Amino acid sequence: MKTLGYSAYVAQGGDWGSSVTKSLALLYPNNCRAIHLNMPSFSRPPKDATLPPLTQAEESRIEQYRINFQNAGTGYQRIQATKPQTLGFAVSDSPIGLMAWIGEKFHEWVDLRGGDGDFSPTMTIDHFLTNVMIYYITNSITSSFRLYHYQMHRMLDVQLLSTVKITVPVGCAVFPHEIFVPPKSWVAYWCPNLVQWSIFERGGHFAALERTEDLIRDIRNFAGTKTVQTALTSPAVKL
Repeated sequence: MKTLGYSAYVAQGGDWGSSVTKSLALLYPNNCRAIHLNMPSFSRPPKDATLPPLTQAEESRIEQYRINFQNAGTGYQRIQATKPQTLGFAVSDSPIGLMAWIGEKFHEWVDLRGGDGDFSPTMTIDHFLTNVMIYYITNSITSSFRLYHYQMHRMLDVQLLSTVKITVPVGCAVFPHEIFVPPKSWVAYWCPNLVQWSIFERGGHFAALERTEDLIRDIRNFAGTKTVQTALTSPAVKL
């Protein structure tokens, strides 16, 4: 961003973009002045942290995440992290295999309410096929798998970053069918400058595709807050 001429900016991300965005805020707070996340993936705070008790809904969401994702939904993570090249040869050589690999996530991680049961009602088959074709034509699905491999083999760095609080202003867009939404109190612990927590009635993991206008509006609202505008215009702090 500095090379492009932006000495101060707001970053936004979901999925892997969420991890990258959080890292920017932690490593370059003088430049990345605020962040907005639509996948606020934060871990449980330390046991000695003073937090309000979890609500019944939050407890239920944690349990459903354990049952539906941790126990039954992480197979793709394991094989992409341990054997990315083997899997890559298989799906990059087969359009049907690639469609199946990507399509399962487009089905499992979206808000299916009001649709045909296969895709989100706000996403079309063209959205799906366009995503598949981008991976297929550019032969880039294997390199996307390697992210998991690199993360697993640099877990010490990942764990270290996950134990540091983010000090820049943070905004979160919470969609009900995201893979996991941690309790707000957890996010507030790791982000003491949490200035926006927007809860939406519809949408899932692919919020930019599913609820485009909702997400854009939330990002703009966050960037326009006095807290963020002040952060963007304040002089850089000498570290």
